[in-house]
Amino acid sequence: MLNNAAPFFISKSIETHILSTGCDVGPYSSELIESGYKVHHISFKKSPQYLWRLLLFFKKEKFDVIHIHPERGFMMHALTAKLAGVGKIFRTYHSVFLFSGFLRKRKKLERWLLVHLLGLKNISIGSSVQQVERNLFNNQTTIIPNWADNQKFYPASEGERRELRSIYGLFDSDIVLVSVGSCSQVKNHAAIINALEKVKEKVPNIVYFHAGEGELLQSEQELAKQKGVTNFTRFFGNTNQVREILALSDIYIMPSLHEGFGISALEASYCGLPIIAYDVYGLRDIVINNVNGFLIDPNQEKLVDAIVKLSKNDELRKKMGGEARGLALANFDMESSISLLIESYNN
Repeated sequence: MLNNAAPFFISKSIETHILSTGCDVGPYSSELIESGYKVHHISFKKSPQYLWRLLLFFKKEKFDVIHIHPERGFMMHALTAKLAGVGKIFRTYHSVFLFSGFLRKRKKLERWLLVHLLGLKNISIGSSVQQVERNLFNNQTTIIPNWADNQKFYPASEGERRELRSIYGLFDSDIVLVSVGSCSQVKNHAAIINALEKVKEKVPNIVYFHAGEGELLQSEQELAKQKGVTNFTRFFGNTNQVREILALSDIYIMPSLHEGFGISALEASYCGLPIIAYDVYGLRDIVINNVNGFLIDPNQEKLVDAIVKLSKNDELRKKMGGEARGLALANFDMESSISLLIESYNN
C-alpha cells in the first residue's frame, strides 16, 4: 500500500517519513526507500529512554503531521508528538479491537482523551472498523478505505489463463480454490482443508492453492495429510506470484474469524474472482451475499455447500466475478483513497 501511495505524495510535494518501531527496520525498508520514503528506526520499549529518543526525533525532523498506525503504544506516541510541537496528529485504526472488561474501558478513555485534549483525528479503514470503534469505544472515525494496486491485480485473458494453468500443471477443467494470507488462527485455513474432503466427493476436479506462510503452516500441511487431500492441495509459501495464482483460479475463499479489512479479498476481486467468505467484521465490507460471492455463517456445512454450488455453476462464477471486479473498482479506488488522505492532511 505504501509503495502504491508514494507517487501521489511526491506529486503533491509531500515529504514522507516512516518510523519503524520493531526489533529491526523491517524487510521492506529498501523497497520503501527506493519508492521515495525516508525510513527511520527506533526499537519500541516501554521506557523513558524510548520516549526521549522519540521526542528528540520528532523535534529534529519538525514534522507538520504525525500519522500513527499501530495500536501498541499509540497514546504515548501521540502525547510525545504533541510535546514535540507537532500541529496535526492522525490515527488510523486497521483492525477491529474486540477488547473487553477493564482493557476496553481503558482504551475507551485513551481514545476520548486524545481526541478532546490533543485534537487527534481518527480514521478507519472500512465500515466494520468504524462500527466497532463507535459501538465499543464511542470513538467517531472517518472512513478512508484501504486500497490495493488495481494496476497490478487484474483478470487474465483466456490465453494467459490457459498458459498459466499449463505452467502450474492444471487441466482446463480443474476448479481452483485459492486463499492468500498468513497461516494463523484468525485466518482459519483449517476450515478450508476440513471442507475439501466432502467437496471432493461432489466436485472431483477441485484443486486448492494457498499462498502465504505463518506459525500454523506446518500444522495446516499436516491436517491436509490427515484428511487425505494433499494430492490436490498446494502450499506455495510466501511468493511474488500472487497475481498469477489468482489469475488462474476460479474461486477465492476466506473463512477468517474476523478482519479489519480483507486486502487479499480485494486483490482477488480486482482479478475478477467471486468470493466465498464468512460473515464477519471486515469481510462484510467487501462481499455482498449473492452478488459478488457468498457471505455465509461460520459453519463447516455451509462452507462446503457454497464451494460446491459455485464450483458447479460456470455462469454464476463469471457473473459474480464480474460483479466483484466492478464493485472493487467502484468502492475501493486507490487514487480516491490517497486523495482523501492527502486532503485530510491539508485541512
